[in-house]
Order: sequence, then structure tokens, then C-alpha cells
Amino acid sequence: MDVTLSDSEMLALVREVRTGSMVVGREVLQGTRLSRVERVTLEDGATYIAKRGTHLLIDEADTLRALRGSPIPMADMYVADVEGENLTMLMEDLGPVKIQPTIEDAAEMAARMTQTTPPDHLPTDGREYLERLPQQIKAGIEQLVSLGTWKNPDRIRRPVDDIVKAASDLGSGTEIHPFGLCHREYHPTSLHIGTQKTALIDWQRAYVGPLLPCLANWFPIADAPNLKACRRLIKAYVSAGGAPEAQEKRGDLRPESWAFFWQRVGAAEWWINSQIKWQTNDTQDGSWQRAVERVIVDAQWLLP
Repeated sequence: MDVTLSDSEMLALVREVRTGSMVVGREVLQGTRLSRVERVTLEDGATYIAKRGTHLLIDEADTLRALRGSPIPMADMYVADVEGENLTMLMEDLGPVKIQPTIEDAAEMAARMTQTTPPDHLPTDGREYLERLPQQIKAGIEQLVSLGTWKNPDRIRRPVDDIVKAASDLGSGTEIHPFGLCHREYHPTSLHIGTQKTALIDWQRAYVGPLLPCLANWFPIADAPNLKACRRLIKAYVSAGGAPEAQEKRGDLRPESWAFFWQRVGAAEWWINSQIKWQTNDTQDGSWQRAVERVIVDAQWLLP
């Protein structure tokens, strides 16, 4: 699938805001199979951010509208056009990154999420949702094997079975506070501290649910779970005005272990589901299987 805006499409998008303007520069800031983000420069030096998303990402404009005026700093959205399964937006340019966000910055923004009423259209990922994920992972693996996309997954059959067995017990505590608005893509790159403005961006997969797995997303998923750093983030979140219950144990796990467990399980389910739905050449080389296997092994390691 191609989410690239043609030159004529980009010009038409810009002219919805700036009649008669000409585009003189385009810089790709981010690109995946499902979305593409560019900085667009006009002849007078003005810049905007153009973003196109498809499939599961097209609700982002509704989320941005709903969160306008909330405690969370947001980028202004000037245009949002939906055509079929594509959402195309023209947004405020926050400027290049000025400094990287700290743990304390992440904690403060997470506390603001807790203080914000979630938009009505967002899905709720409660206890039943979480407890279904391991079984969906197991079924998805078998489907990928039958499609020939995955090779022998014996390395993780037992870890997956262990996770399935533990899901009910580890689902307990899901709806203990903090439970509410969550970002799902809560990475340092999403808290953009720009030369012009600071804002929390990339709301395309927002949901209502437990905040702790969202906090675990702050740390690179390619690395081993950094329990010490996550514990520090949770403590800083409470100090910033977040829910004190964030420091309580859940399902016989400390909060940081519980956070990483469900973050890993959620990532595995998303990657497997994405492979099944959107088969492309870059999903056939084994890298996706290896990524899923790695987070499954992490999740098993986190079991009580």
C-alpha cells in the first residue's frame, strides 16, 4: 500500500490553508507501510507537517479534535480529509527537536494523560481484552505457519503456553488506577520538544486502558526490559500528580514487571496481526518472526 502524497495532492492540501501558495521543499520525517509524515516548505519559508495514515490509523483526527483544550499540549491541526481508508492531515510544524525528553518530562505528560477525559470514540482495552491476547498470539502463530510466512516456531511454543496459562491471573489489577487515556506509541519521539513548541504527537493508536504498559513503551522494545528505569518512571509519574496506585502490585508482579509483561504481549499480538493482514515482501524475511520471538521470551521471563 502506498501512503505517499503525490506532488499534486500535496499542493492541493497546502492550498486548503494557503491559497495560491507553492511547495518548494518536502522532507520525509517518518515513513511506514501505514503512515508517512513530511515537513513541507512553502515559497515564503513557512512550514507545515503533512501526514497520511491508512487502515487502523484514520481515527487520529477525531482524537486530536477531542483533545484540543485538554491538559495535554497538542499540535494544531488545520486540515483533516478522509477518503476511503486514508486520512490526510496538514498540521502545525513544531520545529526540529530542540532537546530530548527526560524521564521527568515523560512522567509529567503521563500525569496529564491521567487528568484528561478520554474521547468517547476510543476503544477500551480492559481486563477481558488483555486476557484474550495470549490466545490470539497462539492462534496467529499457527496461521502464519500455515501461510508459509513463519518457519518452525518451536522455540516459543512453550513460552506462549506459559503466557496463556498465566493470562487470567495477570489480568487482575488491569482496571486499578491509573486506568484511562493511553497513547500506545508513548516513545521519546512522540514527546516532541521542538524549537517552536512542545506537544505530544502520533495519537493514531490511542485507547482507554491501563497506563502502566503505556509507560513501558517509553523504553526501546529492542532492549531487555529495563525494570529499574521503569520503576523510576512510575515513581516520577506519581510525584508529578499521577495516580499513587501505579506503585501497587498487580497479579503477583511489581508494577514495572506487570507493565513490561503486557507491553510485550501487546506488541507480539500487534506484529502478528499486522503480518496476517498486510503481507508484503518486508514481512517475509524472518525479521518479524524473530522480533515476536524475542518479546515472547521477555514476557515469559517476567512471569511470577
